[in-house]
Amino acid sequence: MERPQTHATPVSYEGREYRCVPVNAQDAALIDALLRESPMQGWVRLRFSLGERPDAVSQPSADTRHIILIQEKRSPGRIAGLYALQAFPVYLDGRACRAVYLSFLRIRPEFRRRIAVLRDGYAAIPHFAAALGFPDDYFTSIAADNLPARRLLEADLRQLPRYTLQGEMRTLAFSTSLGKDYGLLQPATETDREELAAFYSRHAGFCQYAPVLDQECLYGGGLGFPEFFFLRQNGVLAACLALWDRRDAHGITVDGYRAPLNWLRPAYNLYARCRGLPVLPKPGDDLHSIFISFAAFAPEALPLAGRCLREALYIARSRDHASTALMGVSPANPLCGLLEALPHHVYETRIHSVDWRKDDPALRYSGLVQPEIALL
Repeated sequence: MERPQTHATPVSYEGREYRCVPVNAQDAALIDALLRESPMQGWVRLRFSLGERPDAVSQPSADTRHIILIQEKRSPGRIAGLYALQAFPVYLDGRACRAVYLSFLRIRPEFRRRIAVLRDGYAAIPHFAAALGFPDDYFTSIAADNLPARRLLEADLRQLPRYTLQGEMRTLAFSTSLGKDYGLLQPATETDREELAAFYSRHAGFCQYAPVLDQECLYGGGLGFPEFFFLRQNGVLAACLALWDRRDAHGITVDGYRAPLNWLRPAYNLYARCRGLPVLPKPGDDLHSIFISFAAFAPEALPLAGRCLREALYIARSRDHASTALMGVSPANPLCGLLEALPHHVYETRIHSVDWRKDDPALRYSGLVQPEIALL
């Protein structure tokens, strides 16, 4: 795969064997092709694409995903892999700050046994982060059953940054056919936004990597922005959540399934429809799902969490016609056990901090880890 000739990039990094450069307007098709080559592994293999607004590749704003290409120096223009950096506001130890999420790490098959690709690619990250004005707090996620990636990245190799496990996450997939209108949730209006932000901060701000509700999320609208709902008990805000369509940020296609699901899928789907489980799309189909995001419940509202989720599924199905809703929750979160009582699929990931300062003690946060999966 050769990269088209383009104008000189304003920021680049020269490693010993590989050069790292930001993408530009001519790279969208090349990136999509590389992402198709390297699906995310697990019991279901998923292929990602640039979504419905690939122009963001060439015109990223301050906090959008910045994609970096790794080029082989001895064969100019030949792409060995890519990764992405994205900074957004999160809570760490109860304080609001910005952290950098590392994503889209893809190495082409013929380069996967060359440690120099990872060495030069990772060495470039602090360089780009400094040029972008990003902070020094980095984190990422690895699929729990992606054992090859875990063995490599969790081994604390001298040439790579240190990955420290901070916690685990479960992505729960629900069929929107489970939806039911209980009349509990009210759509948020302009006058509710500040109260929502304060409530979410109070009940989710103690979670590590939980997102800060910023002005763009609260006051945006349309495709790409969450739609907020809340529950009041005796006139007091007791719970909130949002429905978030993220097709603008990335497209997801099912690449295939691990045996025996790869050949049992049609029979399984008959069973799933009877049990209220999400059906499994056939390989090559887009995953039409919506995220249930920014969920927070006061302790007295937790018994209503299952009903609120089912009402959110009802709203998602009636408005968006999505067949599946995804929600990320820490297994240590009291919500997890309540929501897992409903029929669901689960996809498990591990959340790591990533640190280049290996002479310092390993960074470890206390308490449950709860990033917003719609942002990852």
